[in-house]
Order: sequence, then structure tokens, then C-alpha cells
Amino acid sequence: MKKTNRKAQTIIFICFLGALILLGLLSFHLKRNDLYYDNQAITSTEERYSAVDFVVSKENDTQWIFSIGKLSGVKNLLLFTVDTKCQITLNASCSVSNGILKLVFVDLNNGEVISVLCDNNDSTSLNNFEIKPGDYAIRTIGRNATADGYFTLNITQ
Repeated sequence: MKKTNRKAQTIIFICFLGALILLGLLSFHLKRNDLYYDNQAITSTEERYSAVDFVVSKENDTQWIFSIGKLSGVKNLLLFTVDTKCQITLNASCSVSNGILKLVFVDLNNGEVISVLCDNNDSTSLNNFEIKPGDYAIRTIGRNATADGYFTLNITQ
């Protein structure tokens, strides 16, 4: 009788452990498939977001600063169009105090993320990068993100 009881407990334990592992994998999969990782949503022409205290201001001809009280979703910081092939230099810096945030440079015509400029507090830049005529955006993608930062954009023909 004790052997049967022990076998049943072992089987129940293994089933419980298997269910926990599956739940963990499902949770990871669902997190990876939210807007933060969805390139199709990031490069879409429409914004999908909820935001509180989202402010973008132009400091001068080449620099913008932003402050985000809370952002979840995809929101444009800047939309611009170029009429001829040109070179751009794009620098950014983000300071994320809550949640997660990405700042991306997007080619709206081709539905392509050209560069991730900030991923939370990690930043990169594009120097003398050639772009073709078309529509472009600098976008924030956040999940419960609170952040401050800036970006500079220089366009030369």
C-alpha cells in the first residue's frame, strides 16, 4: 500500500513540476510577443499607446528632449520626410527609471527598423548614414516606462 501511495505522490509531483515549466515557458513566450518586441507594430504607420505626461520639445534645430511619465505602446517622437537622398547623423540618450523603453529609427515606407537608438539605458548612434527619399520616424516603444532623454538629428544633402 505504501508503494502505491509513493508512486502516486511521485506522479503528482512530476505532473505539477511539468505544469510549472509549461506555465513559465508560456509566460516568457507571451512577454516576447508584446508590442515591445513586435517589429510589425513598431514599423506600422499608426501609433498604439497609452501615455501619461508625455512631453517632447525641440531645443534647437537639431536637438529634441523628451520626458515620459508613463508609456505603454508605440508613440512617435518625430516624423519627418526627406525628398532627396541624404546623410543623417542621429544620436540619442535615454534614462529609464521604471519599466522598459526602446527608442528606434524607422523607415515607414519599407516598414523597417533601421536602428535601435536606445534600449533602456543603453544608447547607440548613426553617423553619416545614407537614407533614401521617404518618410521616417523616431519612435518610443515602452512597457510601463518612465524615462527622460534626448536625441539629435542632423540631415545633410
